[in-house]
Amino acid sequence: MKEKAISGVVIAIVLATTIGAAPILLQSQTQGYRWNAPLVQVATSGNKVYVVWDSNKTSPLKEILFRASTDNGKSFSDKINLSHSPKGFSELANIAASGNDVYVVWGDNKTGNKEIYFTKSIDNGKTFGNPIQLNSTGTGPHKAIIKMYMTGYFELVRTLVATSGKNVYVTWWDNKTGNWDIMFARSNDGSKTFQKTVNLSNSPNELSEKVAMAVNGSNLYFAWWETAKNGTIGPVFRASHDNGTTFDPVLRLSANGPIGG
Repeated sequence: MKEKAISGVVIAIVLATTIGAAPILLQSQTQGYRWNAPLVQVATSGNKVYVVWDSNKTSPLKEILFRASTDNGKSFSDKINLSHSPKGFSELANIAASGNDVYVVWGDNKTGNKEIYFTKSIDNGKTFGNPIQLNSTGTGPHKAIIKMYMTGYFELVRTLVATSGKNVYVTWWDNKTGNWDIMFARSNDGSKTFQKTVNLSNSPNELSEKVAMAVNGSNLYFAWWETAKNGTIGPVFRASHDNGTTFDPVLRLSANGPIGG
């Protein structure tokens, strides 16, 4: 799966923080029109600030890059290439931090299919472990679906990561089941191991996408968008109250009418 640029449209993404009047430029990103995904993500823990983004300046395609600050964003360390995937297209990174630990997830198609990868730092972002692949519950290839919005084409995929104590949670959506579904993977040992991936939506007659995740102690909350084959669309919600071990039934949050399963 390759990114397609729309001719004549150029976007420059610059992330800056200020010391007096002098900005710190972490990275410039200049290329063709982008897919529907944030290019830059930030997380914080104490006086530490962590920034992750994708760039094609270190590779013919794209890599996931990272920089850390230990002084509340006044200065940043040298960038680190987290993906090391010169033959793949790495993008859609997300980041979370807790204490000295930093967690990063992203998508990469170096296997020929878009897969989800995870890496962790236990020393405030100085070093990271080798990326591990988080598997979907499906076995089919990941096939891109493109939608036309107001100004361009966008791919339906995103990764999210969150943490609470020793628990680490990752969610995304893909179509390896033969339909677009919401996937969830969890670790209860600080990401040393991950439990089997769970299909949260499991909706063969609907397209599930655009998942959001919030964590509060042992409670996990997910919301996403579903589009039925008959054209009916709307948000749905699902919760877990035991660190993602079990889940409540899916609730459809219809704008009109009762809330139901």
